[in-house]
Amino acid sequence: MSEKSAKVLLLPPNADLDALSSIYGISLLEKDAKLFYTSFSPKARKLFEDIKDRFNILKSLEGLENIHIFTVDYSSIDFVFGLLKKEKIKKITLFDHHIRHIEKELLVEAYIDETLGACTTLIVEHLIKKDVSISKEDASVLLCGIYDDTNYFSIKDISPRDFEVASYLIKMGGDIEFVNKYVKYYISLKDLIHVEEYLKSLEILNINGKKIGFIVLDTTQESVIESLRDVKELENLDAYFIIMSSSINTYVVARSKTIDVERILSKLGGGGHTLASGLKLNFVSSKKLKSIILELLKEENPKITLKDIMTKHPLTLKKDMSVEEAFYTLSNFKISKAPVLDENEHVIGAITKKILAKALDISKDSKVQELLVSIPLLKEDDFIWEAEKVFLENPLAPMIGVLDKEGKLVGIITKSDLIRHITEDEERNISTKHINIPSYMIDIIIDIKNFIPKGEKLYLVGGVVRDIILNRPSYDIDFVFEGDIDLLEQSLKSHGIKTHRFLGFNSVHFKYKGFKIEISSTRREYYEMAGSYPVVSKASLKEDLFRRDFTINTLLLSLDEKDFGTVIDYFGALNDIKNKIIRVLHPLSFIEDPVRILRAIRFEAKLNFKLSKDTKRLLEEALQKGMLKYAPKGRIFNELKIALQEKEFENIFETYKKYGIIESLFEYKPDYIYIEEKSKNLKMFSDWYLLEYKTPFKEASWIFFWLLIKNAPSLEEILKAISAPAFIYRFLEINIKHIISEILKAKKPSELYKILKPFGLEELALFATEGNVDVMNRIVKYLSHLKNLKPNIDISSIPPADRSKVIEESKLIEMDKIYSL
Repeated sequence: MSEKSAKVLLLPPNADLDALSSIYGISLLEKDAKLFYTSFSPKARKLFEDIKDRFNILKSLEGLENIHIFTVDYSSIDFVFGLLKKEKIKKITLFDHHIRHIEKELLVEAYIDETLGACTTLIVEHLIKKDVSISKEDASVLLCGIYDDTNYFSIKDISPRDFEVASYLIKMGGDIEFVNKYVKYYISLKDLIHVEEYLKSLEILNINGKKIGFIVLDTTQESVIESLRDVKELENLDAYFIIMSSSINTYVVARSKTIDVERILSKLGGGGHTLASGLKLNFVSSKKLKSIILELLKEENPKITLKDIMTKHPLTLKKDMSVEEAFYTLSNFKISKAPVLDENEHVIGAITKKILAKALDISKDSKVQELLVSIPLLKEDDFIWEAEKVFLENPLAPMIGVLDKEGKLVGIITKSDLIRHITEDEERNISTKHINIPSYMIDIIIDIKNFIPKGEKLYLVGGVVRDIILNRPSYDIDFVFEGDIDLLEQSLKSHGIKTHRFLGFNSVHFKYKGFKIEISSTRREYYEMAGSYPVVSKASLKEDLFRRDFTINTLLLSLDEKDFGTVIDYFGALNDIKNKIIRVLHPLSFIEDPVRILRAIRFEAKLNFKLSKDTKRLLEEALQKGMLKYAPKGRIFNELKIALQEKEFENIFETYKKYGIIESLFEYKPDYIYIEEKSKNLKMFSDWYLLEYKTPFKEASWIFFWLLIKNAPSLEEILKAISAPAFIYRFLEINIKHIISEILKAKKPSELYKILKPFGLEELALFATEGNVDVMNRIVKYLSHLKNLKPNIDISSIPPADRSKVIEESKLIEMDKIYSL
């Protein structure tokens, strides 16, 4: 064997005791093989730490050629090809006790026996057959794998051969005490507390006469499975599924006495025993996974692969087609984009009607291939969540090309295909709850119902329903109905109500009895490009809800006489409100509308909620891809303005700082150390103002915003775009440092009074903020004592024309007598 050639013992990720014992057995067969590993289960890690000196460990596979890989789990095949190029592999020898179809071209030599309870049994049989010497230390390590995978021979799915091999190893000196040290799991008090928490999420469903349990956990701690292994509440079920999720990964472990759980999870790429199986997926929510497993258990055929949802037989264009011909082809078929093929029918990219329209003005004879946009490609048997992942990684891709096994295009997937599929999924999960509507809204609701055309059902929708549940006041009341918005507008005008109509958005706005009212007709929205304004069309009630930003804003409250006060929840919003979670409705939410990034941060601070792990990850990924730069500036600045009106504006902008939002929006980095220092002064001033005047200092948020952007190169453009109040523009005309210096130089109250008199409250607050404690104290003294001081003089004998001057002079004299600096 050449220097670069190698025999490699490959352990799959998160290797368990059976995998470790099996690979240890192979090392006795292949003495010159080196071990490569990544991670272990807790029990396997403990054993490995004690026996790792018995292996020749390989830290990297780099530089190796002509590799013969020995592995012990069929899932390792995919792992191998994620690590190595196919041409570097000479052969793969696989030992396993789970049957799987393996492609012949992968050069796999497979030894598989599904009748066995442990893979280690199969390895030891090979050792015996080849007459390999086994020491008592070896026997003890090998026994660990058999005892663990058969749960001390207590599972149904084992063979007499497992007993025979274990008996042989004990005869060879295998030590049961050694086995117990690594295989037995002793539950701690801490684990017991966790078990109680885990069981709170246990949901038991009756499916086809079987009791099926689901535990969905927001953790991926490896100890969960062991701590729940012998819990009576689970043992008495026909089957149970534990679904654990982190920000990216979702794991499922299934156990059963009567149901073939391996068959269920194998449809999703998982495997294991008939009665015990497992699965790991990326970028799939626990809620989505549970829904799919339920469908599989009910023997339904859930849509889980791309061929289930793709647009089949898509219109395609040839690369040498002229721009003019391509444009009119798309126009005739009413299609906005299409994949482009070369002379061999291979996908080489895509073209959009928008690009073609621009090109027509320049050169209508140009060829399509000159204007191509690259598109990702997937296979028709890939899972749907692979497409979600691809769109997240390629947010500007117009589509995904879907190929068959021969590499030919058989379909395309667009973002709208995915979102439509997710919407269909949510149809099954409607829940309801009855709540009491606040009395101050009842009169308004009764009036609004009278304005709606007869026969139309009216609902409260969105944030107002959320706020009623949270017992928060709401002065913006949103309604939705499925009727004609034009007829509604006519009705409102006939009642003397002045409305404002957003053309293209199927909604009218007006003020009524001190409240801001919006009534919308149901609509669906589609974003042609990331961050663009949406294209709107008529839709069902459910579709209207699905276009919204977060689950907590999707609640409907029926105002119909039959079910008045009933909350309708399509998307799990009630549960998210209960758990104080902000969650997007689908993975492409921040890509479609990047302004939702700012809204998520605002709601997190305003409601004291937390982003779900998936939502946090998606938000961070959208920021990393620079999605905010694709959002319309008007909407960005409107959201910033709303944020400045929130009581929690400082917390909002603290999160902006964490994610570099200001830098992303304005291409400028604020001096955060300076801002933090001066914000403390602003808070001191605001606290004093509240105590002094018994009302909040409302302009504090704008002064804070001034601190953030005052040195931005495009300052005046920013102020104009955000419609900053007039006093902010006055700040531009003031030499702040000079005024602060003059304040500190003042020797007498009268001098301080003359310096500060020309300025309004906002400027004084700015000086207090940007100055030091002495400046703060002097401004407070001016506002508390000097500004409104009334001199003790008799003005009756003073001519009216001179009174103002005399009063002012007396005021200056008197303040110097009473006060000092």
